[in-house]
Amino acid sequence: MHKLTLAVAGIASLATLVHAQRLVVPETMVYRGTSTTTTAWRSTAGRFQLMYDAIHFTNAGVTGPILINRISFRAEDNPGTFSHAERNLGGQVYAGAVVQLAGSPLAITTANMSTTWAANIDLLNMGVPEIVPTVTVAPAAGTVPNTYVIVLSLTTGAFAYDPTTGASLVIDVTLPTAPAPNPTAIVPMTASSVLATHRARINSAATPGALVGVLSATCPVVCLDFTGPGGCAQGHVPATVEAYGAACGARAASFYQSFGFAPSRTVLLPASQNYQAGGVQRFDLGGPNRSLTLRPDVPPPGAPNFYFVSAGVIPVDLTQAVGAVNIIDDSTTLHTHGFTTGPFRFPGGSTATFQACTNGYVWLASNTGADNSPTINELLGGGASNLPARVAPYWHDFTNTSRNGTTHPGSGMYVTTDVTAGAGNYVTYVTWKETGEFNTVAFGGHSVNTFQCAFHEVSGVIEFRYGSMDHVGGLGITGFGRGTLGAGVNATDPGFRDLSAEVPFMTTGPDGPTSPLVHNLSARPIVNTSVTLDAYGIPATTLLAACLVDLVPLSPGVNFAPLGPGCLQSLLAPATYQLFFGPPATVTSTPFAAPPGCTFVGVTLFTQYATLDASNIVYSSNALRWTLGYD
Repeated sequence: MHKLTLAVAGIASLATLVHAQRLVVPETMVYRGTSTTTTAWRSTAGRFQLMYDAIHFTNAGVTGPILINRISFRAEDNPGTFSHAERNLGGQVYAGAVVQLAGSPLAITTANMSTTWAANIDLLNMGVPEIVPTVTVAPAAGTVPNTYVIVLSLTTGAFAYDPTTGASLVIDVTLPTAPAPNPTAIVPMTASSVLATHRARINSAATPGALVGVLSATCPVVCLDFTGPGGCAQGHVPATVEAYGAACGARAASFYQSFGFAPSRTVLLPASQNYQAGGVQRFDLGGPNRSLTLRPDVPPPGAPNFYFVSAGVIPVDLTQAVGAVNIIDDSTTLHTHGFTTGPFRFPGGSTATFQACTNGYVWLASNTGADNSPTINELLGGGASNLPARVAPYWHDFTNTSRNGTTHPGSGMYVTTDVTAGAGNYVTYVTWKETGEFNTVAFGGHSVNTFQCAFHEVSGVIEFRYGSMDHVGGLGITGFGRGTLGAGVNATDPGFRDLSAEVPFMTTGPDGPTSPLVHNLSARPIVNTSVTLDAYGIPATTLLAACLVDLVPLSPGVNFAPLGPGCLQSLLAPATYQLFFGPPATVTSTPFAAPPGCTFVGVTLFTQYATLDASNIVYSSNALRWTLGYD
């Protein structure tokens, strides 16, 4: 196999440097914290001290004294999983917070940092205390990483800190009074967790005048703005990967867009590796009045093979949110649709019942599974689990228990069949009305999501209708899964498709044995690390394959000869490439070394694979947009 060098020369000009610098401590926490804490910014008055080892600064290139003039605290990212970050409306106000920065004579070890406030501060290395009249908690967007919700801008309290002396940084905050209003709804702050690894610690107390505090390794992640050497102006930027476009090359009745996942690796890798290494695929199908229509190729009473999928502006019909409401977390409602023309038909089967789940999907069968952790593998059948078909307007970990019932009376999931149009024209509606997400505080109204699925008897059409959707991040799937083919065999994986841009399209059932051409990264592109650009499902007949790189995306993509059916060009004008003279292996990887330093932080690249076979047909993968970052 002959390879041309993958070059990225010239992208340095895209990075903008300014005099103000910033960095995130503890280091390696730009992207995601590993724990959370409510013992710093809390629902009561109190005091807390945060201590960060000097190594976090020297590793970021700080080579001398810096002047710290702003401190920002980030809401919970989603510790331990990629399921959902904290969404919170914020709005609480702390009055008269006292902020003081200092150096510490102590290093961060399991034995150091005292429960006594004064012991943690070098009296000869202290800043001036600054009273911040009002500290307002901003909304937490629920993204990964989440948004910075508390910002302390310092003037008299700006602190000259020199980590090259080895002194740890101490941030001391006193909260004279509890926040108002709704103090029980304070969003948890994202935090570190392992003292030996993260080298950060918190000492906190629930009363501002307490003589001692309580020590913990769950120390808040903070972003520090400063002037002086080191750090990067783009220090807020995490390394991220996001898919767009559409994979092609498979015959499959199913389709999906995955959020927070790899584009598709269910057939080629174990289910445990289905998650994209730090991807930030955000849900972007919300309305109001946005919809997807699934129209079968064969209308009832025939048996359809595939769907024609198109976008529209059909609103949610809230008059159909009637009857019994399901407000039980992780549960299902079985509903016999009663269609007078017989069972509802879909590619691969038919059903007399729908079983709707509070987590945003509908089984096209009788099945009580109420899974709150969506995977592509399960959408396509779950292997030995032999799961049936389902449609998913948005499969996600929603909750209807103790969330929005007070702020939005009547919230929950409803299932009903509308018979007013007469025999042969019934419509079954599943409505998720003003439902909340699992990872929000118990006080309601912080995440409110309304969407609907409609099944039309006369045409066999299925509609996904979206109202107002607060949700933007975390694991989720939208699409149709054909389900098991029997004996533990999944339906064919169609590969990722961007449903907000790559519509209309046709699925290509009945299912066949071929896999789609899928592109993914082995890890997030963190500066000064190496990753590989991977291509899976390369056709056995391939003569030539290429990894294409560009600085500008093409979305929606375009199809033109000699691209195969359903294939798209998703780069505007590839700036460089790497060729593989074949036949290549089923999996091909292209190495990429992310350069060190600040210059490339925040630079975004766009990549896509393409293959050519003996019939002069070109197959293309989904594309990726990936941003170089610190963590």
